[in-house]
Amino acid sequence: MNEPTPPRRRWFRFSLRTLFVLVTLMGTFLGWLGVQLKWMRDREATFNHGSSFVGFEGNLAPWSIRLLGAPGFRDIYLLVDDVEHLTDAERANRKRAASLFPEAEVQCTTGPFVIMAGDTKGMHSGVGFF
Repeated sequence: MNEPTPPRRRWFRFSLRTLFVLVTLMGTFLGWLGVQLKWMRDREATFNHGSSFVGFEGNLAPWSIRLLGAPGFRDIYLLVDDVEHLTDAERANRKRAASLFPEAEVQCTTGPFVIMAGDTKGMHSGVGFF
């Protein structure tokens, strides 16, 4: 007798247009993620190179990098020789810090930097914070 043929397995089917949409969405997401990770690396490098910055945690980081675990800062201090007469490099450093840390108040100050006992929680200086 004739045995019924087993049903063939049906593969998931999608159109070429669907593939293009999925590739575009994935590319957009990965591009956005790359920009956020670069922003986080640049924030870390601020404290690792030159160590002329001191930062105190307190505010929330922007949402896009907070999702990835970046801490927020309340204050960022740029240590300079003369607050009244900033060099071009110091002005550029201050502007860069203000763009990297929009949640913080960036201030220029002269040393030595005095920390009260017990105030060092959430402080970052020259060693990075990740």
